[in-house]
Amino acid sequence: MPLSYFLQGRSATNAAPATFRSELLLTNQPSAPLFDQIHKLNIPVIATYVVRGREDLWSLHKRYNLDQFTIRSSNDLDLSTFADGTVLKIPSQMGTLYEVQKPENLHTISQGYSRGKKLGVAYEQEILEANGYPVPDLKDPAHPFVPGTSLFLPLAFKPTGLQLPIGKGIPYRKTSGFGMRHHPVLGITRKHQGFDYAQPYGSPVLTSRPGVVTFAGWMGGYGQMIEIRHVIKHKSGRRVLFTRYGHLSKILVHEGQQVKLYQLIGKVGSTGISTGPHLHFEVRDENGNPISPQNFL
Repeated sequence: MPLSYFLQGRSATNAAPATFRSELLLTNQPSAPLFDQIHKLNIPVIATYVVRGREDLWSLHKRYNLDQFTIRSSNDLDLSTFADGTVLKIPSQMGTLYEVQKPENLHTISQGYSRGKKLGVAYEQEILEANGYPVPDLKDPAHPFVPGTSLFLPLAFKPTGLQLPIGKGIPYRKTSGFGMRHHPVLGITRKHQGFDYAQPYGSPVLTSRPGVVTFAGWMGGYGQMIEIRHVIKHKSGRRVLFTRYGHLSKILVHEGQQVKLYQLIGKVGSTGISTGPHLHFEVRDENGNPISPQNFL
């Protein structure tokens, strides 16, 4: 493992005791910082954090100024909430902690991320510098890392959880959240089962996660709607999740079709019960019960 050192952390205190394994060090051992100060370090440090009580990604971000996407990607998390006792690996810088599962070389690893595909050899060098390499047996970039090696990949992220189903650079405004509200058309107070994003008519609607289309057509107040079935990781194994995209002006997929992440599936509209062009984005569990999208975004 090329990372500088590991810092053990617990949510019960701001000051976290540090333990070191000197045989893993490739650089001089620094003094141990407080857990809420690790984001200020100019070298990658991986902290082990044990969740105590009711904590989620947002509370960790607020308390310790930690990047939510880094935590989610480094721990391969689909949910943004944790069970008591969950052990998290938290890098001090933005990026992903990557553990080699089978012999892989630097090029293969870097090409698995958009930053690697964009920067090529320059990103491979960035990875080496972040991890204290090169060492003698890795001067050859084709030399494989052995299984169990941990690498920090700067500014690289895995697509975990659900991604925002909105095209890059498209203006939008969140107009309704999840929960009770006064319905703008029906004039009654009832539960709103998803998020509403106001966007220009005809804006692209993208998949928030790979999956299979289970419905594509007209559905009552939703108007033109698409439903997609996903399989996500959960603390008890895997579970099924459904996303819905409502009030569309155009549907570009069909039932049974497999879709990829960020695939164009429809266009924003105002069909069904709607006051103007917007996307209604909804998440449901395997039993059809609505869940706040915030748990996965």
